[in-house]
Amino acid sequence: MRQFIWGVICGLAFWYAYERIDPPAVFAYLTQATESAARATSGYAGGRR
Repeated sequence: MRQFIWGVICGLAFWYAYERIDPPAVFAYLTQATESAARATSGYAGGRR
């Protein structure tokens, strides 16, 4: 029962954040951050995907 309540709370929080935040902007920020992090780690994965 406790897991169910936590699931409902987390689901509502995620839904609220999804409604308030622009998802494309978040994904663009995350991909940009991972790109810069990959460049910072001295040729991570050979510097190519």
